Amino acid sequence: MAMKDVAGSPGTWGGLALRVSQCVCTAASLVAITTAQGNDSFSAFIFLGISMELQLLWSFCLACLDIHSLRTNMDLRDPALIGALVVKDWIMGINSLAAACASAGLTILLDRDAQVCRALPHLSCG
Repeated sequence: MAMKDVAGSPGTWGGLALRVSQCVCTAASLVAITTAQGNDSFSAFIFLGISMELQLLWSFCLACLDIHSLRTNMDLRDPALIGALVVKDWIMGINSLAAACASAGLTILLDRDAQVCRALPHLSCG
């Protein structure tokens, strides 16, 4: 039984475009995280940085797989491979969401509840 051609599936130009855009967005957020002042003081921000590094690595590996597939005309529409990629994407998405939620919660706690921004004006709280 053949799988349908779905836009953005692995091994297609659409899939490559999605993975490259995912790499660019992840790299931009990683730059923002690492250049922020005081980001290494709290474990939630460290977790967010590590999560973005893993997401960047995963997206880059899949972009390389798409490039290889397009150059060699390799078919990546195997149901077992697609299932494994979907599960790994879910895991990476949940990991990124957990890290972003933890960082947002910590930011709200420090800014609104603990008034850390008033006590430490060198932090870029906005």
